[in-house]
Amino acid sequence: MFLIILAALFFLTGCGKKASDDFKETLEQQNEMNSSDFTLKMKTIEFGDTENVSSIIAGAMGDRLKLAVITGENIIDSENETADTNFSMDLSDYQLPMHFITDLKKGNMYLEATYLIEILKIAASLNDMNAEDFYDFSNIEGKYIEATAEEEADELSMESPEETTESGYDFAEMRSIFSKEYFYGYLGTRGNDAFKVTKETMSYTFNSKSFKEFLSYVSDEGDERQKIIATEMLKELATNEGLIDMNIKMTLNKAKNSAKIDFKFSTDETDTAIRKIAGTLNLKYKDSKKTVKLPKDDEIITGQEVESDLEEQQGGDQYMSEEDFQEIYDYVSQYQAAITPEIAQQILEEYAPYLTEEQLARLESLLQGQIAA
Repeated sequence: MFLIILAALFFLTGCGKKASDDFKETLEQQNEMNSSDFTLKMKTIEFGDTENVSSIIAGAMGDRLKLAVITGENIIDSENETADTNFSMDLSDYQLPMHFITDLKKGNMYLEATYLIEILKIAASLNDMNAEDFYDFSNIEGKYIEATAEEEADELSMESPEETTESGYDFAEMRSIFSKEYFYGYLGTRGNDAFKVTKETMSYTFNSKSFKEFLSYVSDEGDERQKIIATEMLKELATNEGLIDMNIKMTLNKAKNSAKIDFKFSTDETDTAIRKIAGTLNLKYKDSKKTVKLPKDDEIITGQEVESDLEEQQGGDQYMSEEDFQEIYDYVSQYQAAITPEIAQQILEEYAPYLTEEQLARLESLLQGQIAA
C-alpha cells in the first residue's frame, strides 16, 4: 500500500484544446514556480491488525494522528541546487516543528534538530520530569541531522527475499516509471469526459482503474526495463484484485495558481500497517527569491551520533509513564484474541526494557493465555 500511495502522489503532485492539454499545461505552469505553501489535513487513519509489534505501536498513536494538520512552505533554489522545507505538525496536544534542507545535487537531507528537542520535551512531560533533567540538549541545539542519499537508498531498498520481486526491480527503479513524461503521455490518452471543467477549475480523478491503465501505458511506451516493471506490477495487482482501493481527486485553479488534492486509500490486507488513510492537501504556488544555503560543517551531526548520545544519556533506565503504558495495555487488550503466541512473546520482549516490574507483570498477565496457547 505504501508503494501505491507514493506512486500516486509522486506524479500527481510533481507533475479545449483537449482537456488533457489544458490540465497538463496548468500543472507545468504551477511547477515552474519555485515555492509553494501547503496544508495537509488528515481525516482518517486506520491501522492494520496486530500482526506485528509495529502495528500495535502505530495503533496506539492512531487517535492523535487522525486529526493531524500540517502547514508549511517549500522553496527550491535552482541556482544553489537546494531546497528548503519548513512546516509544523499540529497534533492537538502538541505542536511539532519540522525543518529540513535538501542538497538537490547530492540528494542529502539535513533535518534541523529542533523537532527532536520538542519530542524529547514531550517525552519528559509524559514521564513527569523537567526537560533539563531528562536530556542535555546542548549537544544538538542549533544542529542539523544529516541523512545521506546512500543511507536513504539502503533503507528504501528491496534487497531481502521478502521484498525482491521476480524481475528483481528495486525501489529506485520502481519510481522511475512515475515520471512526468509518462504521466503526461497517459493524460493525453484520456477523453474530455475524464476531466471535470468549471469556469475557475479543472479536475481529474485518479483511482484504482486508472492506476492500472497508467501501468498498461508504461508497459507499452516505456523502455525495456520499465516495461518489465510495469507489467509485473500489473500482475501483482491482478493477484490481489479487490484488496487495494484508491481515489485521488486533483483540482487545479489556473488563475489562482493553486491545487487541491483529496485522497483516500484502503486495503483489506491484514499485514499492512496502515489499512485506511484519507485527507486533503492544499497547495498555493508562488515565486520566491529566497536563497537556500546548506548547513555549515560545524552545524551538522550524523544520525548515528544523535542515537549514541541519546543512549548514553538515557542509559536504558527510563521507564514508560503510566499513561503511555495504559494506552498500550488497552490497545493490546482490544486485539488480544487475534494475537498469536509468537507475537505475544515479541510484544513482551519489545517493551520489557521500558516497563517497571509492576507494569511488566500486568502485561505478562494479560498475555498469559496467548503465551500458553
